[in-house]
Amino acid sequence: MSETNHEVFVRTCLSAFRRLVDKYGFAEPVVETYVRYRKGLHEVSIAYEPYSAPIVEFFYPSSETGERPTPWAEMDGVQRTRRFPNYRIDVRFKDSDQASFAPYLEATASALERDEREYLQAPASGQ
Repeated sequence: MSETNHEVFVRTCLSAFRRLVDKYGFAEPVVETYVRYRKGLHEVSIAYEPYSAPIVEFFYPSSETGERPTPWAEMDGVQRTRRFPNYRIDVRFKDSDQASFAPYLEATASALERDEREYLQAPASGQ
């Protein structure tokens, strides 16, 4: 039996983003319909929906930046803000080609490490 696209996404995402745990101190990921890495109240979430490329989002306490809270992103009574990180990659993702998942997610993780290092290295908050 072959893997579904979601199963391929999860498997390749766990591999590509393992560096968040090993290098940046995030907790082991929680896998739901998305893959989520937490460090205190900071979070990196990677979501996949059929027919579109995976989306990365950051969540963090609104009080850290003064940004407007995202109402549904509250955690443990702390208001958090959602932000789509800034990064650019030249690897194409094609939902109909499972072989494109790993290179795309690897490139995404590398780009986040390059362009969002400050966020990834931030100490855990709210623990």
